[in-house]
Amino acid sequence: MLLFSNQIVGQGFYNHQWLLGSYLFLQDPKGRIVFDSSSFSHIPEFRKMVFWGTEATICDAQGNFLMSSNGVWIANAINDTMLNGSGLNPGYFVNGSPNGLLIPNGNFFIPTPGDTAGYTLFHQTELDPNSSRCGVYFSTIDMNLDAGLGGVISKNNLLIDDSLNWGITACKHANGRDWWIIIAKDSSDKIYKLLYTDQGVVSIDTQSLNFY
Repeated sequence: MLLFSNQIVGQGFYNHQWLLGSYLFLQDPKGRIVFDSSSFSHIPEFRKMVFWGTEATICDAQGNFLMSSNGVWIANAINDTMLNGSGLNPGYFVNGSPNGLLIPNGNFFIPTPGDTAGYTLFHQTELDPNSSRCGVYFSTIDMNLDAGLGGVISKNNLLIDDSLNWGITACKHANGRDWWIIIAKDSSDKIYKLLYTDQGVVSIDTQSLNFY
């Protein structure tokens, strides 16, 4: 795959920049990694958002940094709270982790199918401290708002409430436009698979993998 990575142009530069750092205070240094086609660079920086486990970042197709999220709030390109970007993942888990959720792979941004200014954050949180019950949500962003810094136009839309493993992921549909969203059930061989199109989440199905 590495030998052919330069040919996979359909992915654009959406993953061009990654943010790093778990220090709580603004004056403590953090950093970002900026990738190009053959190398990367590490850039120290100071910003408000920290990551304790849950992290999502995205750039536009040209590699310009757009936003990040630690599962508690969404920051814009200047690392301030995005318009309507606070209050993600309602419930006890955020209240106990106000500086960032602890779920590895607990959220991700993808471009919204059919909307050149739209992006969607899929995100997960625990709903019950005494079980594996989790909620999977999505929130949508319009980058035309707030003078191009973006704003959240729909937030905390519940998709799944079930016993789930930590972590969610996505892969591009074979049609090159839509997305498959995958979440594993807890203590089960089943996964949830969600189809996300320009019409929204159009299906939520389960599939048995015959192992877990």
